Amino acid sequence: NASDTMACLDALASQDYADTEVWVVDNDSRDGSAEAIAQAYPDCHLIQAPDNLGFSGGNNLGFQAILDSGRFEYVWLLNNDTMVRRDCLTELVWMAKTYPNSIIGPVILNPDGSFQRVGTYMTHWTGAVRHYGDAFVRPAGEGRCVEALSGCAMLIPVEVLKTVGLWTEAYFLYFEDTDYCLRAARAGVTCRIAPRARLLHKEGATTGRAKPLVTYYYQRNRLMVFYERSAGLAGVFERAFCWLYTHWRLVRSRIKSWRSGQADLQLHHRAFELAVKDFYRGVTGKCPHQDLYPNPNP
Repeated sequence: NASDTMACLDALASQDYADTEVWVVDNDSRDGSAEAIAQAYPDCHLIQAPDNLGFSGGNNLGFQAILDSGRFEYVWLLNNDTMVRRDCLTELVWMAKTYPNSIIGPVILNPDGSFQRVGTYMTHWTGAVRHYGDAFVRPAGEGRCVEALSGCAMLIPVEVLKTVGLWTEAYFLYFEDTDYCLRAARAGVTCRIAPRARLLHKEGATTGRAKPLVTYYYQRNRLMVFYERSAGLAGVFERAFCWLYTHWRLVRSRIKSWRSGQADLQLHHRAFELAVKDFYRGVTGKCPHQDLYPNPNP
C-alpha cells in the first residue's frame, strides 16, 4: 500500500534520531508502489522481492542486505502501516543501550491514540495468546521483559540478529515474530519494552482483519509455535492438552457456523479446520487453499 508506506516514511523523516538509513522491502506489490516510493524517496534503499515471500521472507531480504553492508548497530523493523512519534527511535536506542543483548519494542497505539498492545505471551496448556495490558508498562522508565514483541515494530541489535539468525520463513504470515522472540530467549536474549517509545499502528494492511486467510495462518502457526516451544516430559502433556483444546474449539466453531447458516462463518470454520489439518500434515509456508483468499490472485 503505497499511501501507507509513504505516510510511514514521512514520519520517519521527522525522527529526532539522525544517524539512520531507511530500507524499504517491496514484497511483490504489483500496484506501482515500488515505482512511486522510488520516485518520492530517492534516498531510501529499495529492495524488490521477486515474489510475495511473506512477512518473514520479506524481512529476511532486508535483514540480509543490512548484515551484508556491515555498517549498522541496530535494525529497526517497522510495518508500513505504522506512524512513529518523533522521539520513538531515540527512546528505543536508549533502552537498547541500557539493556544490551535485548530486543526492544515500543508501546503500540491505535490510530486514535488508545492503547493497542506492548507484547504477548502464550499459555502453557492451550497455546492461547494473551496480551500484556497497558498497566504492564508502568512506571515509564522501566524496561519490562515480555515473552514476545510484535513484529510491526522492534529494534534488533545486529549482533543479536547474527546470533539468533534470520526469521523462520515456514510461517509466511503471523507468529513469525513470536517464534523469533522465543528463539532469541533460548539464545539468552531478552525482549523488553521501552515505555516512552510510542507509535500508531493501523493494523491489518496485509490481509485485512477477520478474513478467512487470517484465521488459517493464525490457527496453523499458533500450533507450530506451541509445539516448537513445548519440550520435555511437560511438553508431552502440554501438547496433548492443546490437542484436546483445539479440537474442542473446532467442534464449537462447526456448531456455530452450522447454526448461523452464514456463508462467512462457514468459510471461517473451513479455514480453521484446514489450518489444523495442514499443521498435522506438516504443511508450511504460503496457504495453498485458493478459496480462502479475498480474490483469485493472492
